[in-house]
Amino acid sequence: MLILFTTIQVKAQEQSGGGKPKIGLAAMIAFPVGDYGHIANYGTGVSIWYQQDIVKDLYFTVELGYLRFHGKEIFEQIKYKAGFVPIKVGGRYYFCNHFYGSAQAGISISTANGAGGGTSFAYAPGLGYEFGIAKSGSLDVGLHYEGWTRSSATVSFAGLRIGYNF
Repeated sequence: MLILFTTIQVKAQEQSGGGKPKIGLAAMIAFPVGDYGHIANYGTGVSIWYQQDIVKDLYFTVELGYLRFHGKEIFEQIKYKAGFVPIKVGGRYYFCNHFYGSAQAGISISTANGAGGGTSFAYAPGLGYEFGIAKSGSLDVGLHYEGWTRSSATVSFAGLRIGYNF
């Protein structure tokens, strides 16, 4: 369905003279902050995103990812591990050429069963830069702060995402 939607959007943009939509894949590294830093040491993951221009320099974004956190020993010989699936929508504004600011909001779904499971509200402001490395692609490096809030508790981290935009 996403491929069909992208194909239709590309054809429509070519006809109207708008910008070309982009699809990107990335690897992520997360560094927990605040209270979550007392439990988790780091997180790693992957994401895929889609971006479409709305007006000059402003893009609508959709992102789907998987992030797994690894942490300290919580019981003898048992270390903290938790997986999450963040789904976010938002915007990306290019300040000059390839430098951008972004803001996203959505949900983060825990992959845990039982008390650790559930869905949180997610928000993520960030900054990034796209390096043109191919005629139709670019290396995308971004830094962001991300917070997931549920039941008055927040999991937060600083993230580094390195990806490729097609």
